[in-house]
Amino acid sequence: MTGKQFPAQWSVLQDDATGVQITRLTNYRAHSNHLYFTNNAWYDGGSKMVFQSDRDNASNLFSIDLKNGTIVQLTDLDISPDELDELQYSHVDPNTNRLYYRYHGAIYETDLHTLAVRKVYTAFDGCQMDWFGYTADSKRLIVCENQDSGVTMKEGYRGFRELFLARPLSHVRSVDLATLQVRTLHSERCWLRHVNPSPTLPGIATFCHEGPWELVDNRIWGIDLDTGRTWPLRQRQSNEMTGHEYWFADGIHVAYECHKLTDGVRHRYFGVVRYDDTRICEVDFSKEAAQFAGANQISHLHSNDLSLIVGDGNRDGNVLRLWQYNGTDFDAPRVLCRHRCSFHMQRTHGHPRITPDGKSVLFTNDENGYGNLYLVRLPDRIDSLPAVESFFNS
Repeated sequence: MTGKQFPAQWSVLQDDATGVQITRLTNYRAHSNHLYFTNNAWYDGGSKMVFQSDRDNASNLFSIDLKNGTIVQLTDLDISPDELDELQYSHVDPNTNRLYYRYHGAIYETDLHTLAVRKVYTAFDGCQMDWFGYTADSKRLIVCENQDSGVTMKEGYRGFRELFLARPLSHVRSVDLATLQVRTLHSERCWLRHVNPSPTLPGIATFCHEGPWELVDNRIWGIDLDTGRTWPLRQRQSNEMTGHEYWFADGIHVAYECHKLTDGVRHRYFGVVRYDDTRICEVDFSKEAAQFAGANQISHLHSNDLSLIVGDGNRDGNVLRLWQYNGTDFDAPRVLCRHRCSFHMQRTHGHPRITPDGKSVLFTNDENGYGNLYLVRLPDRIDSLPAVESFFNS
């Protein structure tokens, strides 16, 4: 029931690896998870945050007051098992305090103060709606849609390669939030996904050619939302795989991962490029990965800018790591805390992200069998944390 309140469930604990303070924000006997790392979840000046949770035998969106822990139900949905991941890709526009989410082939808008709901977009006939986002001026939604090819991707990426090979006719569309008028900006016969409007430039977004990274022609593309012009960003070479792109908070720079195979050795790079395809930097994050256990185990990176990057260390690495920029390069990674994520599905993937104020890291952890939200405060000095190599060798 929308508006239903749950008392605070949070608790404070100390990480046994580094001693940092961690706040467990939820503690419910069903999965809770934060929104996808490219999507904003904070509103009311950062004092409240939206998340997904399974409660009362249903999956819905909730808000948590970060001052007192109170949880409020925002939606009342009948989500099918095939739609469970869709709520994870919801967005909160902090400029308007409105929540946008996919449900039953449409996009809905909820006013986070009144909980009033309206439908703002319905997928075209014969199309499957995919990624979407709002523009920096809060006037438009940008939506990716793929013509139904008879192939559907299931949990665990089943059908991922098959959907890529189907090359569905796909579209990037614009939805005017005042008039609900729809405009098709770009179409091509390629699986399009991960549309991400710039958080500061209302006329610019990125989208991707989705599929196995080693097979796509070029992963990251820019698009002018007024003219429909598209251009490749960080063009892929034959020995490379690029992905996990996201915007810096400035809305000008796009960060990404690039995996390069050199002399049979796989190197993982962190790169930054301007939206006009002017490359800023590309740093080899494999250089410290010698022969110690847990080295170079990273499946996801996030940052608000170039100064500090967080990575999840995947299931085998089992710790969140931080890389600090020193002006020319990144210092060797430091251990922030253990994460204990199973990575069994998207919703129990840690996907750590630095909070908008740059003071904490949010991640999902299912160490007790259920996904829950955790917030870890960043120390004043990153170099006070143990180095990854010494941590794994100790």
